[in-house]
Amino acid sequence: MLRKIPFHPFIFAPYPVLALAATNLNWVSKLNFYWSLAAAFLIMLIPLGITWLLIRNIHKATFITSLFLLLFFAYGHIYSVVAKSADPTLWLTLLWFVILFIGSRWILSRTSALPEITRILNWISLLLLLFPLITLGVDYIGDLSDQPEAQNVGLSPIVNDKLSNEPPSEIPDIYFIILDGYARADTLAEIYSYNNQPLLNFLAERGFFIAEHSFANYHHTALSLSTTLNMTYIKDLLGEEGIKSYDYWKIVDHIHNNRVFSLASDAGYQLVAFDSGYAVTAVHRVDHFMTPKITAPTGSATDIASKNQIEVDFFETRLLETTALRPLLPLIFKHFAEDPGYEDHRQHILYTFSNLAAFAKEEGAYFVFVHILAPHPPFVFDARGQSVFNWRPYTVSDGSHWVGGIGTRAAYIAGYRDQISYLNSLLMDAIDEILTQSETPPVIIIQGDHGPGAYFEWQSVNKTNLLERMTILNAIYFPGGDQGWLYPSISPVNTFNAVFNRYLNQEFELADDRSYFSKWGKPFEFMDITDLLQ
Repeated sequence: MLRKIPFHPFIFAPYPVLALAATNLNWVSKLNFYWSLAAAFLIMLIPLGITWLLIRNIHKATFITSLFLLLFFAYGHIYSVVAKSADPTLWLTLLWFVILFIGSRWILSRTSALPEITRILNWISLLLLLFPLITLGVDYIGDLSDQPEAQNVGLSPIVNDKLSNEPPSEIPDIYFIILDGYARADTLAEIYSYNNQPLLNFLAERGFFIAEHSFANYHHTALSLSTTLNMTYIKDLLGEEGIKSYDYWKIVDHIHNNRVFSLASDAGYQLVAFDSGYAVTAVHRVDHFMTPKITAPTGSATDIASKNQIEVDFFETRLLETTALRPLLPLIFKHFAEDPGYEDHRQHILYTFSNLAAFAKEEGAYFVFVHILAPHPPFVFDARGQSVFNWRPYTVSDGSHWVGGIGTRAAYIAGYRDQISYLNSLLMDAIDEILTQSETPPVIIIQGDHGPGAYFEWQSVNKTNLLERMTILNAIYFPGGDQGWLYPSISPVNTFNAVFNRYLNQEFELADDRSYFSKWGKPFEFMDITDLLQ
């Protein structure tokens, strides 16, 4: 049977769908999975039917069809690898046509060994199919065996730290502004050809201390912010057993319930948090949670297109991106409505900057926490603040998940550079408004949680440009002078040790400024990269 019946195209066709589903179980709906399988079989049947009608040889027709399927579904994978260096669309497309033409000519010229080749291809197809089927089968059995359990829907316990010394009777407002993925000026100049000196001059003129040699402690948001907001490193937060876990959300609890908020509250601060639109940093347990009322755009091309919108989810998009249709997808989807997540993202950013000074005139002391998911992707603004259309389902992917996966490295650099230009204009206006509106000069901390990701590889420290990913903007305004607690290489872990010592009469010891790297999927398996950054 394996020699006589060439069934390999009927297995090669669904294999890409099954393999992608097996590695993205959380993103697959049954309906879209079945539609994708049906589409894969249709893509196989069309060339199979055409070639069989033309040559009337089932062995050769199936060989050509399998070659077509290999090229069709491999295109996007090769594209993703090459796109980290350049846009391969033109030459890769031409190369694929050449391979298909030469391969088809070779198959048509064969007059012997067809049954043996059929047997080999049949075996290969069966072996390939085995791996995703095992993964999907184990997941399905797991779903059947899972018993419903009572879910703990309550919030995790509140951190109840107390100040060791009595704070002064009058304390300044504190603004903690995190600009996600904001790099240090030297990195922006070297990698992004972007001159950030106008912003630094603006901040220096208003009395900010610029930590010119500052590094992030960790390379992505949850790790970095949990460290900053708890004034210590992850291993101290989770303990020896905790860092053995692969559960990313274990550390998110330490953002939503953190030591800095607890100490600020004990000092008499009212806590204010702006809705970032990002679950990891949308901290609700505060006195004032600031969130925008999202409105749909009107009169735009997106609004018009939405009347005929075809919804394509993450799984379907990811599957399409692995195929030879990839170069056409931006052209096709620009006629459809943009995912509303992007407009939500724009409005969160604009709302936050517009309302940063909302409590500046209010009586009492306020601790204002702001996480703005920019200039980090997605790139939704150009340099003038105009909306940039995004055709994919909403995603905040970064680094190697973006470069190659979403676009080219050149597109990342251009998008980041434009977005940071507009962000700077919003930031400068907001800072001036805070300083003008505040009767008592406040403490203002402007900080990147990590750097950008044009050269960041989630799975490899060796392939990552560590200076790009770990250098950060770190600018701190201390009213009344006395910046003795600040120094050029201060890292986020020591931010509030310095602030609370200076303004709340505390005696926190500063930690060593260290930086750590971990791979995607293994968030707490850290490699100390401090020496590599020097």
